[in-house]
Amino acid sequence: GIDIAEKYRKHLIIEKPMALKLDDADKLISVCNNNNLKLFVVQQNRYNLPVRKLKEALDSGKFGKIVLATVRVRWCRTEEYYKSDAWRGTWKYDGGVLTNQASHHIDLLQWLIGPVESVMAKTTTALNAIEVEDTAAVIMKFQNGALGIVEATTCARPVDLEGSLSVLGENGTVEIGGFA
Repeated sequence: GIDIAEKYRKHLIIEKPMALKLDDADKLISVCNNNNLKLFVVQQNRYNLPVRKLKEALDSGKFGKIVLATVRVRWCRTEEYYKSDAWRGTWKYDGGVLTNQASHHIDLLQWLIGPVESVMAKTTTALNAIEVEDTAAVIMKFQNGALGIVEATTCARPVDLEGSLSVLGENGTVEIGGFA
């Protein structure tokens, strides 16, 4: 992305993740700003009908104070999946479950609930012989006081189990699940 922006001076549409390293993301933003270029990162799940309806309800205050928001990505990616292409499961080209498989879910959590104040996480490479993490547990505190949880793994067996998001507020609770 950085090379394209600098060399061709074209607006960029980038599939997730925008970058695998914070420094690379910062450089890309700087190059685009310095060259008056627009930078778009694809986050198409924001346009799914249940997500749009939830965003409208949250923005209108229907849920009241948000207490807890959680995303769960429990998918199956076997050794064969990771071995099918040399880039998979590498720090240089792929990233782990958080930047690859769960990035859209994490985007939704932040987009729906708001800016994050603090984050702590534990990751592990539990089942797959790869460089990156295949399982992560993340706890967030949002600036509005709500807590957030990200549970992400590619170690569900024998098949994908779920991709879901839940929001618990003082006036109600919602869960969105499924793969579309």
